[in-house]
Amino acid sequence: MRSLFILVLFLASISVQAQSVKSKIGIQTIHMPKLKVQEASEHNVQAVGLRWTISDYDGLPYELGFHFFIGYGRVASGSLGLRLAYIFGEPNTTNVKLGLSFSKIDLNDVDVEKKGFGPHVGDVNFTSRGNVFKPFIEFEWDFLRFSSIFVRSGYRIINGQKSTITSVDPTTDPSSNKTEVERRDTFFFSAAGFEFGAGISLIF
Repeated sequence: MRSLFILVLFLASISVQAQSVKSKIGIQTIHMPKLKVQEASEHNVQAVGLRWTISDYDGLPYELGFHFFIGYGRVASGSLGLRLAYIFGEPNTTNVKLGLSFSKIDLNDVDVEKKGFGPHVGDVNFTSRGNVFKPFIEFEWDFLRFSSIFVRSGYRIINGQKSTITSVDPTTDPSSNKTEVERRDTFFFSAAGFEFGAGISLIF
């Protein structure tokens, strides 16, 4: 309890000394005309999520944030990541930001092998979790003292690991019907395309 009290006093002192520190919690949505990761694809995807950002104009003109999204259709179930943005110009009610976000995304279509037919040479499995790199540009307007709205445009690049069957041979055990499978692990890249987002935040 004592440590918590000291932490509260410390944060309060920071907010008094630097009035330009802003913490924002918001809801957001992103629209993707096409989302494709290897064999899995979806059109007009509308994902929704939450984000938290913090910046200190008296310190550095940067904004650090965390985000969470769900609703990627058949391609993925959700993503979680962080972002870093550079804020152009002087502190104002309107700000333009240029940044980069990194996320982990949970892919749904990870098993491309044909069910019921057994493994075959050339069958592919994907890791269930991929990486998303997204450069973006954002415009944010603090239209009220305690709230803001923002619009954003970015380009996604998704990568991950895939495993391809290179050989399928029967086992040396004559009493077994199982086969020995050899795989080759490689990386895949998917330039998934542009996306557009918007949302609203509360300022603390």
